[in-house]
Amino acid sequence: MSLANSAYLWSLLGLLIPVAIHLLSRKEGKIIKLGSLRHVHETSTQQFRGIRLNEIFLLVLRCTLIVILSLVLSGLHFNHKKGKWILVETGTEKNKNVQAAVDSLEKQGYEQHKIASVFSSAAGMPAADELNYWSVIQELKNLDLEEAVIFSWTKAEHFRGRRQPVPANLKIIPVQTAEKKIVLGAVQKNDSVIVRTGMSNALLTSFENKIIQSANDTIKATPPRQIKIILVSDPARLHEKQILAAAVRAIDPVAFSSFQIIEKKPAQFSLADSADWVFWMSEDKPPETNSKILQWAPEISTDLIRQTGYKKWVLNRLLTEENALKNNLVLSLASLLTYDSAWQKTARLNDQRILPEAMAWISDKEGQGTFILSPGFPVFLIILFVLLFMIERYLAFQRKQ
Repeated sequence: MSLANSAYLWSLLGLLIPVAIHLLSRKEGKIIKLGSLRHVHETSTQQFRGIRLNEIFLLVLRCTLIVILSLVLSGLHFNHKKGKWILVETGTEKNKNVQAAVDSLEKQGYEQHKIASVFSSAAGMPAADELNYWSVIQELKNLDLEEAVIFSWTKAEHFRGRRQPVPANLKIIPVQTAEKKIVLGAVQKNDSVIVRTGMSNALLTSFENKIIQSANDTIKATPPRQIKIILVSDPARLHEKQILAAAVRAIDPVAFSSFQIIEKKPAQFSLADSADWVFWMSEDKPPETNSKILQWAPEISTDLIRQTGYKKWVLNRLLTEENALKNNLVLSLASLLTYDSAWQKTARLNDQRILPEAMAWISDKEGQGTFILSPGFPVFLIILFVLLFMIERYLAFQRKQ
């Protein structure tokens, strides 16, 4: 049995209130008119003793109510602890400092567990690459462990959702990530090979393209992915169409894809036309299509290109050479046209950036002052409090106390 907020025990001073009421109150007696006091003697009748007993019982009731209220406010709960745990994130066990710390803790009676295996899909938690640290904190609170020590990478991409306060019995030890080189892939274009590589450390993740003469044993080149674009435009939008086409052609030499541009007028476009992308540079409403569509629709927005729905993007500005350069049209188009989900997953799994401790965790002390029923809270105390309060009110009304 323990108290979550022992500071509320100061409320026990409230016991002085019913005691003071009991001592200072006087019950009015029944007035009997007597002709003479000659034959009246002082005595203690059964009725008088009954009145004293009821007042003492009322005092006990009031004191009991204050004690129960103090225990409730103090967060009384009975411990059903599951022992002491060590939780190790995948990969941290290879660190020598972690190995030494785990060995020392195991000698002190801690049980070692893998985070990915404990919080599996059976427990409603994603494992491995889908790990969410704040969800782990919440699940650990539900387990109601006596103590827990977590060895974690604290990678930034594993913090998602609502930040959870860390309870006092949980200690998180961050493990420093090492710099890591990432190779996303390589494609053979013309007489050269374009290689996409990156570097990630605790502070930064960056990528770059390198052009080499030929592939080797460590780098396997693949043919570029073919992307078909149907460029639909009105005659009035001829200049914007030319700028878009020029931007795509500027991306092609350094992209891991090859682009095929087919130009059409709105009347020539058919739903039977299959393409990866449709660039709709017309004031006419674009038809529903299974292709990804970039529609020209000028509106007030800080972004040149903005996603508005599933497979739908909007080009927010009238295109001129100045706007295209100022708003990085080529880079914006490249991020859309060259997106590769497999490469994105590889980059995410190898991302070594960490979240600073001050941003990652908040102490549970910041949540003190709020009362929450813990899993081991004796609910019967609230029921008892309500029952005794009703009895106390009834007796107080009857005895006028």
